[in-house]
Amino acid sequence: MTLNQAGQMVYEQWLDLPKRFPESAIDEFTMMPNHLHGILIINDNETTQSVGAPLVGAQNKVDKTNKAGTRPDPTLGEIVGAFKSITTNEYIRGVKQHDWPSFPGKLRQRNY
Repeated sequence: MTLNQAGQMVYEQWLDLPKRFPESAIDEFTMMPNHLHGILIINDNETTQSVGAPLVGAQNKVDKTNKAGTRPDPTLGEIVGAFKSITTNEYIRGVKQHDWPSFPGKLRQRNY
């Protein structure tokens, strides 16, 4: 599959999700011309301390701790929200720096 620069950026950010959220794993996914379909696995391991980057736009959740003193595992919505935020910001950077097509209104659909 040949992707344009924007598609390649989204592809790379999708593959990087487990680096940002070590409790997650990428399963099957497919890139479509204007969206992707993917399966994201969230491992429920209460004994593993999370070492991922703070959740984008959810600083109040980073300070919460469970009984073991670690950050609670992120929800699917938090992971998808972070992915959408990261890729939107990267796309805006591409519009400004690489002449990618601008978008009217919102880039992302609501929810997932």
